[in-house]
Amino acid sequence: MLCGLPGSGKTTLAAQLAARLDDVEVVEAEAVGARKGQYEKLRARLDGLAAERRHIVLDGAFFRRDVRQAVRDLGYAVLLVYLKCPLRVCLQRNEMRNEAVDSGGVIVMHQRFEPPEQDESPVVVHTEQVTADVAARLAHRAIDLIRGGTSEP
Repeated sequence: MLCGLPGSGKTTLAAQLAARLDDVEVVEAEAVGARKGQYEKLRARLDGLAAERRHIVLDGAFFRRDVRQAVRDLGYAVLLVYLKCPLRVCLQRNEMRNEAVDSGGVIVMHQRFEPPEQDESPVVVHTEQVTADVAARLAHRAIDLIRGGTSEP
């Protein structure tokens, strides 16, 4: 599960992970439904994909702890990757998008953002400081470590 502000690099990292991992599906969490019944829709989507795929990358803001916990409560093994990025950089990146999120919405999300705490065991990637390739390598290595395997350096 990727979490971070709009413009922090989640979709870019999701694409990099899709290129690195075998048998993967990227699910844009916003596409599942942001309102009533969202977890039921997400569970149905994950249940269908889990039978077909080894890895599922959830690409979404997941800016509140209770939302991240609700995803964990669906019963799947979850690796949380927190893409930490300064607001000013997120706003700059957001403005360069084809379909930019309203900058006021990004600011409000930043004000309400609940960064993952240690008990959530996040892999924290400072996306202002590393390339998407390095971020993907870090996330891939964490996945391999969880599975008990080894990863490329």
